[in-house]
Amino acid sequence: MTEKPTEHGFALKAAALLVAVLVAAAVVAYLQLPPAALPASAPPREFSAARAFVHIQATAQVPHPDGTPENRAVRDYLLKTLDEMGVAAEIHRGIRDWGKHRTYAGIGMVENVLARIPGTGGDKAFALMAHYDSVPYGPGAADDMSGVATMLEVARALKAGAPLRNDVIFVFTNGEEGGLHGAKAFAEHPWANEVGVLLNMEARGTRGPSYMFETSEGNGWLIAQLASSGVPVRASSMMYDVYEPLPFSTDFDPLKEDIPGFNIAFVDNFAYYHTPNDSTERLNLASLQHHGEYALGLARHFGNIPLENTEAPDATYFDLLGLKLIHYPLSWNPLLTVLAIGAWFAAGVIGLYKGRLTVKSRAWSGLAFLCAALAACLGAALMLGVAWLLRDGYPRILYDQNLYGAAIALAATALFLLVEFRAFRFEQPEDRYFGALFWWALLCLFLQAIYPGGAYLAQWPLLFASIGAAAAFLTARSEEQNRFRFALITAAFALPGIVLLVPNVMGFFSTLTLLFIPLLVLLFVFMLGLFLPVLDYLMQAGRWKVIGSMAAVSLVLFITALAINGPSRDRPDLSCLSYGLDLDTSTACWISSDPEPSAWTSPCFPGTPVRETIQEYIPWDTQAYMSAPAPAVALPGPEVKMLSDEETEDARVVTLFVHSPRQAPAAVLYSETSIISATILGIEVEGGKNGWWRTIHILPPEGAQVILRTPPHSPLKLRVIERSYGLPEVDGLPPCPETIIGEPNTTLDHKRQLRSGHVFVARTFAFPPAETAAAP
Repeated sequence: MTEKPTEHGFALKAAALLVAVLVAAAVVAYLQLPPAALPASAPPREFSAARAFVHIQATAQVPHPDGTPENRAVRDYLLKTLDEMGVAAEIHRGIRDWGKHRTYAGIGMVENVLARIPGTGGDKAFALMAHYDSVPYGPGAADDMSGVATMLEVARALKAGAPLRNDVIFVFTNGEEGGLHGAKAFAEHPWANEVGVLLNMEARGTRGPSYMFETSEGNGWLIAQLASSGVPVRASSMMYDVYEPLPFSTDFDPLKEDIPGFNIAFVDNFAYYHTPNDSTERLNLASLQHHGEYALGLARHFGNIPLENTEAPDATYFDLLGLKLIHYPLSWNPLLTVLAIGAWFAAGVIGLYKGRLTVKSRAWSGLAFLCAALAACLGAALMLGVAWLLRDGYPRILYDQNLYGAAIALAATALFLLVEFRAFRFEQPEDRYFGALFWWALLCLFLQAIYPGGAYLAQWPLLFASIGAAAAFLTARSEEQNRFRFALITAAFALPGIVLLVPNVMGFFSTLTLLFIPLLVLLFVFMLGLFLPVLDYLMQAGRWKVIGSMAAVSLVLFITALAINGPSRDRPDLSCLSYGLDLDTSTACWISSDPEPSAWTSPCFPGTPVRETIQEYIPWDTQAYMSAPAPAVALPGPEVKMLSDEETEDARVVTLFVHSPRQAPAAVLYSETSIISATILGIEVEGGKNGWWRTIHILPPEGAQVILRTPPHSPLKLRVIERSYGLPEVDGLPPCPETIIGEPNTTLDHKRQLRSGHVFVARTFAFPPAETAAAP
């Protein structure tokens, strides 16, 4: 006869199981963190985040978008620093047609900085790439001066060591934020044909591990080399499946079809992306160190091996505890899916044979898990909605998304337990567990069909969990001992699930942000499903205490997140305010895309705000914005000089010179009259009727030549609209408080044309036909 355990002993066993699982998850999460930053005193051949950070401090104090004097200052800093290192560098200028789509329609000039450290005799080169322009809304300490500074520190470290076999090329692109134009220009440079492998570095936040989230196609050889390079990789073949549909792109996009390579980025703290808070004081040096570990490690690895045959069939890959990159052919996945589902089926047969499962209970148990999972997801969506309403939505709820995330995860777990173990309390642990694994089998099939690169996320946890379930079914003890043994065995075999799922939950949460928390809770619930026997044993020790404790802690965390989430320097509100000056009428206006005036902009929009289109400044934009009169500031505005005016049988050809005395980075050319065709900066562009326009992106400081072809003997009226960044000093405009920042281009309505801090200065120039001009 087995002695009945005391309530105290039962609770201790339950607590021990829970603590063991939590410790395992915590260890896995800890091993995903980026490596510690090395100080400036690190050996010369090593990468030091502290040394790299000096370059960020020198270049990321103010915004430096392409075409601005601040951008040219960063370019000159790169040239000077590389020269001091003894690395030959040059400016690569490219003029390109930026396409026809709305904001980017027109012609642009980019200035990349290219540098090269020669090798001892390799045929192909290894290349590092990052962009040195920022958005107009923030200084870009992370995006992307972290990548630029990494490249400078890698160049220094390589010069301090023995020469490599292959050349190492450094591609500092410009114009990434405006449409990847520096990378597109580099694709046409002769050096692009010499690159064997490329590493592009990005940032979409200010902290976190640097994920290798994208590769070129045919990545089998690349992944094998990455695994053998010794780099502390954080990577998953599931990441690109998640990344691909997101509205983000990088300089890697226009090159990856022709140049094999990798794309890396750290992505945590998205709320600071493209804002003034992407600053030196908020950049995590461990993330910078991780960038450097990739860049220097891969430069030395690929710098010493042949780079001629760099493609092989795609691979499945994932890092194991941040220590080793596991990889195997993607073609193995169908067989592994069959193996995992076969193991689950075999475990079910064993359970039925041993009398531990029943067919009817298995069906009810599957329904129980589904209902519990849906309850958890709906609870997460409800809490997200409450936070959205109470804190005015985006981006406020993202500032403390980790705190909100912890609160929602605990609440979702409590709801899951309530439904799983209360509404379906008649189910036994074995049936309950097998019902959860049924959904894992379906997840296996779903991933194999839709996201084959991520199929491993279900295959290995299901395989090991099924083996554990079979082992537990073969063990027969008294009821209490059986429950503990069942929980212990299944927990041990569920550990591979923690190893694989915890890094992905962390990575997906950083990438997708709190806005996708209901979907992420579903993945979290699947992870809970692997430990249902542990949770069952815990619930036996005190069902209501467990659920009540989780709910209470969740509520405290949620209220805390709401309470500390008020506007501050670290959690600023967004507000849009731009300025338009019409030199034809000597009038000016404030314009804003905000739904209503903010605490900062209310003096600019007194009374009931008027909404109207601003096509006099953005000709293609038909949306209505808040608008109000503003004092006219003495800004010089654009200048247009006629160089020649010729008549042919087919057209009137007018050659103009467009110049911005204040060096505005862009100018829109708009004509209500018909334009047959045009040549801007030497590039031919199409004409149009009833409102032709093109933008000169990155207007050269010295000006640009424009040739317009109109119908013969027709008048030409050209409106030139300069666009620059940073509001002028205007009477009546109070200083922007530190609790408010200009709205960046990362809001949910990211396709909207008007953003904050833009200055438009417009002037119309009339050029009548020669005979009209000569008439009295």
